[in-house]
Amino acid sequence: MKLELKSGNISYLDQGKGPAVLLIHAFPLNNTMWASQIRALTGRFRVIVVHAVLFKMNSGIRSIASR
Repeated sequence: MKLELKSGNISYLDQGKGPAVLLIHAFPLNNTMWASQIRALTGRFRVIVVHAVLFKMNSGIRSIASR
């Protein structure tokens, strides 16, 4: 998903239901570092994974949750 802002777009993943858990990666990593946590948490929580602005959108943020 993308949030469109005047200053640019923010890509993110939003999956699951329940209390929200926000996962943010640090430089120089990317959102794929959260794949196992996403799988473990989406059964009980709403997991939101923000894709840092410093990186180009990788090939399908949704695919990391299905690995």
